[in-house]
Amino acid sequence: MENTASVEIHVRVPDEDGAISTQAIPIGNGHYKILARPDYNAAVEDWEFAPGSIVRCEWVKKGWPEPLLLAMEKVDP
Repeated sequence: MENTASVEIHVRVPDEDGAISTQAIPIGNGHYKILARPDYNAAVEDWEFAPGSIVRCEWVKKGWPEPLLLAMEKVDP
């Protein structure tokens, strides 16, 4: 059975030199499907990886106040 519980991940926002938290569905092997936030607006928001993308995530501490699960690269579904 597929795990459909979402988890919090972070996606870089290049224009803001930071990252935004959003929900994602774990699909295995450190890969996640990014979900849009309820207030997401593609016309004005520039996420490094758009909602719907499948990404590889890693726990990252360097450069952030607390360790966070950060989207590192887009992967093929």
